[in-house]
Amino acid sequence: VIDTGDLSRLDESRQYVFDAVWQAERQRTMQRLDQFLGEVIDRLDLNRDLLLVLSPTPVRETGIQTAYLTPVVVMGAGVEKGFLFSPATKRQGIILNTDIAPTILHFLSLEMPDRMTGQPVQAVKGDNQLKILQAMHNQLALTYIARPSLQKGYVIYQLCLLLACLCFILSRRNQVARILQPFLLSVMAVPLVYLLLPLLPQPSLLVLTVELVILTLGITFLACACERRHYLGSFVFLSLVTAGLILIDTLAGAPLQKTAIMSYDPLVGARFYGIGNEYMGVLVGSLIIGCTTLLNMFSRYRKVLLFLTGIIFLLTIYILASSRLGSNMGGAIASSAALLTTFLLLCKVKFKLRTVLGLVAAIVSLVIISLAIDLKRSAGLQSHFGRNAALILAGGWTEILNIIIRKTEMNLKLIKYTLWSRIFIASLGSLALLFYRPVGVMAVIRNRYPDLYRGFIGVIVGSIVALVFNDSGVVAAATTMIFGAPPIIYLVLQEQK
Repeated sequence: VIDTGDLSRLDESRQYVFDAVWQAERQRTMQRLDQFLGEVIDRLDLNRDLLLVLSPTPVRETGIQTAYLTPVVVMGAGVEKGFLFSPATKRQGIILNTDIAPTILHFLSLEMPDRMTGQPVQAVKGDNQLKILQAMHNQLALTYIARPSLQKGYVIYQLCLLLACLCFILSRRNQVARILQPFLLSVMAVPLVYLLLPLLPQPSLLVLTVELVILTLGITFLACACERRHYLGSFVFLSLVTAGLILIDTLAGAPLQKTAIMSYDPLVGARFYGIGNEYMGVLVGSLIIGCTTLLNMFSRYRKVLLFLTGIIFLLTIYILASSRLGSNMGGAIASSAALLTTFLLLCKVKFKLRTVLGLVAAIVSLVIISLAIDLKRSAGLQSHFGRNAALILAGGWTEILNIIIRKTEMNLKLIKYTLWSRIFIASLGSLALLFYRPVGVMAVIRNRYPDLYRGFIGVIVGSIVALVFNDSGVVAAATTMIFGAPPIIYLVLQEQK
């Protein structure tokens, strides 16, 4: 292992010299390193040896564009020209720093310790590596820059809108109902817009923001247009199109979710594939509201729609649980609780203790079956959940305690600092308030929209279970409630009209 240290020392001296001087010295340093690498390569037998050139930590003060991605070059025995791939990230061109040690051990035919979380990297054949990697880096960097401001704006917009709606509802200013309803639909449209944005060219943050606004206005307009046929048509359009696109994208390998604003961020290393907690919550909420609205609209076809709803619910649970697709076991647990609860309510099953115990048993069985399948795979093919289970089997109760502590600390930190926690609390608070004021309005909604009302119960159950069983549970709970509070408030405004 050779650590030249030249770039680190140069980085530490940056604050003491002019930028032009620093850039010139960096250029000379890179030339010396290039010459040094050339001499090293000349002494290696690349049919037998393996050379890894990497920068394990990002350079400080280089701006947000660089973020946390640093270059890695591997050449030598068994390495083809192309891209690096890690089973830990399942992303071509992105590996983890924890993959380096396992890669070296694998090359030396040494056994990996159980506590190592990384995986040996693989070479995937390909051309135009620099061009493709640069384009991917630029896209990820733009998303990284845009996410805080756009997400903060979206959350504040929701909070202000919920507060405004409650004020007008309680003051019984019926004339503003027609004005506020499209804004509530726009809140429900944003997750779909975020998912569509990667399909458009995004040369800058300004262009991305303009695209976001225009698409949101356009989809909200389409949702309003759907109400000409039926006043619940907007719910069906927004909910089922959103849920359908998430499911299709996941089945296709999640190309849209990998660069969507409301999704996981590879640059901070939280998740790299599958369905993140944000869109898991959106999927559960939108699917429930979409299906229950259809049942409410077309009651004459109830048996057929109920059968199709059950099939779609089971398919969704499978997609979330599958290590090859959604790979989100916390999401699978939350979706199982929400979707099964909703389906049982739609079937008019009375919830007694036996029913609840049966529901819990079904969820536990799902976890055990998924875990058994995942543990049979090789370490490189296991999901994050499977690798955690393997650590528990190796470390016992100590590892269980470590995981519980880590998840609890993560959730407490997010509840304290993230704005998503405010959305979740505001949504639950809004629903609780509407059960008491205006008097009788929720009873009217329950009687007029019985199936949709059952769907609202399922959404609330899903958000609470997501809060408990996910690393960033408060985020999943809040995104689930995007299709909980706004639709109910929309219906209350509809009644006041």
